[in-house]
Amino acid sequence: DVQKVPFKTGIWASKYPKLAVIESNSPSEPRGNQIYNNVFYGAKTSSIRGLVQNVDWFNVSNNAYSDLTSDFYDVAVQDFRPHCQLAQFAHRVHFPTPIQLNQVGPRFAVGPKYNEHVAAAPVTHSSPSPCTTYPPVTHVPKGSYLPDGSAPNTIHATPKQGCWLYVEKCASHPGLISRNKTHFHRDTNPGANTRQSLCLQRVSHYVSYCGAESLFHVIFGPTGAMTVGGHEGCYFAEYGCPDHSHSLPKVGLIHHDAYAEHSLNALHNEHNCLSRAFPQYRYCGSHVDYPYTSIFLPTGKTTTAGGGCWIQMDACIADSSIQLSFYDALGQTSSGSDNSQEICFNRAAYYWYHCGSHNTYPVTAFFRPQAASATYPPS
Repeated sequence: DVQKVPFKTGIWASKYPKLAVIESNSPSEPRGNQIYNNVFYGAKTSSIRGLVQNVDWFNVSNNAYSDLTSDFYDVAVQDFRPHCQLAQFAHRVHFPTPIQLNQVGPRFAVGPKYNEHVAAAPVTHSSPSPCTTYPPVTHVPKGSYLPDGSAPNTIHATPKQGCWLYVEKCASHPGLISRNKTHFHRDTNPGANTRQSLCLQRVSHYVSYCGAESLFHVIFGPTGAMTVGGHEGCYFAEYGCPDHSHSLPKVGLIHHDAYAEHSLNALHNEHNCLSRAFPQYRYCGSHVDYPYTSIFLPTGKTTTAGGGCWIQMDACIADSSIQLSFYDALGQTSSGSDNSQEICFNRAAYYWYHCGSHNTYPVTAFFRPQAASATYPPS
């Protein structure tokens, strides 16, 4: 009986701090289950289902899955020391070296148990199999019509350096309004000119600067990523709705989400606006080449529902060849990141470590089939 010990004070509370507050933290619920930093053999994706979606009960994160024998030293003799891409994961999370079969048995060479014990075959001394070369993906899901930096911007052609504005309305400063399609204004914030995330976050500043009425685009020149800003509004960026349209547009569209604005208070409620992308994508048939993006104009924040696992960062110091926004094709072919939210989110950690583990440059993974995202390291 836990009540017979002073678990709320002294050494007990110091050693078991979560136990000390258990009575005020829904003690009847199965909270605090930790499933992380594991290696699973025999599957490319997680088989953990159901209540693990309750983050208050379960932390299922940063696990590695593989159905490839080449990711282990010698599966034939049950030598599951991580190899190839799993070796990188094991080093990163300090995964302990798996016990070999010939290490199992009595600890001391005396007694009847030792005399009865038959030692297992020794661990293999042969070289492990060559690492698997992954084939290219057979189909890349289409990116959002609202440019996110993973492909060239087909809406605006800005200079390749800096953070830029294309302004349609600005009540307090009409001189800022763009005169034509190629008339842009460069933002003067130093950070916004060098970091994509800081550039797109400038929306709130210009909403305030333009006052009662505003509508504008913010574009990060080096990648072409952009968002839409304004004093109010909830927009969709889309390529059409295949299951409920007689004809599809030849190019994408950016327009009001009229239902959300009129029925869900999405003109002014960010959550209600951004939660629209996923149900609209499902309503239109969940076609990976027809993603939907919701845009909340007062902040410029977006959510995209579609196909695939997508990665975004401001810089990769250790590997300049990596794009700052991209579809994670390697994650799909090596571990099935398009099909598992957990595995997709794990890829953020993979790229963060790969890029040099800089806290200044976190990495975000977007699991678009569920319009969900996670950043590593967590803020």
